[in-house]
Amino acid sequence: MITWPAKDPQEVADYSWQPPLDAGDAIATFTALTASGVSIDSTSFTAAIATVWVSGGTATEIATFTLTVTTTGGRTFETTAILKIADSAAPVLKSDTLTERLAEAEAALHALATGARVADVMRDGRRVTYSASNMAELQGYINWLRSEIEKETATETGRTRRRAIGLRWQN
Repeated sequence: MITWPAKDPQEVADYSWQPPLDAGDAIATFTALTASGVSIDSTSFTAAIATVWVSGGTATEIATFTLTVTTTGGRTFETTAILKIADSAAPVLKSDTLTERLAEAEAALHALATGARVADVMRDGRRVTYSASNMAELQGYINWLRSEIEKETATETGRTRRRAIGLRWQN
């Protein structure tokens, strides 16, 4: 799984993927599919890099893409790409970044739950690889992201939770 940098709804932008090819192998075909509100304008590929041109989308949308290459050596690679559509004039909030990370982590958990052997997630500035054997750790990371987003959203809207502390009634 890969996460692409955000794009403005008015932008037409290109995004690339370099599948893990064996030495001497090359991309023979490339397809990109999305069910999101963005448009795939065109695709292209070289021997080692697949590129998709994307336009449209709605601000705050998280677009997902299924990218598939077959190689001259007969191998097939498939990955999910995540693209946030963000209005470049709007301020970037911490919760926006957390929301992107949450979408990526949830997509990775889904991939593992549906049979993928491994899934990569950006965490604390580094790429972390999860497998079926540590799905519980990934679920814990998802829960932490959700709680951080909830805290950030409450702060942005001026709503905070208050915890009752040691009240006792006296007669």
